[in-house]
Amino acid sequence: MKTALPASEKNAASPLLAALHDIATDLHKAGFMDLRSLREYDALCLDDEVVEAEDILTRRSQL
Repeated sequence: MKTALPASEKNAASPLLAALHDIATDLHKAGFMDLRSLREYDALCLDDEVVEAEDILTRRSQL
């Protein structure tokens, strides 16, 4: 099962949203929430990360 990174490893918009995201992550780990729903919480709770083209190529080469 794929899991998402915890909010502590991402940029949370606020401590409250970080806690909400951690709860959503725990629900996903327990099987009560699917990955698609967790990604929606990512979009709502975490700051957007700006990714440059070089970063994408580097990340893909590491797979």
